[in-house]
Amino acid sequence: MKLALKSWFDPVDFQFLMSYTLGHLEQGLSIHR
Repeated sequence: MKLALKSWFDPVDFQFLMSYTLGHLEQGLSIHR
């Protein structure tokens, strides 16, 4: 389990996940406006 979490939180993957989530948040906010 810890190994899976470690690979899941790989710096590159985390960066991609953050940009992906932020992109969706921005879309949601623009639509909300």
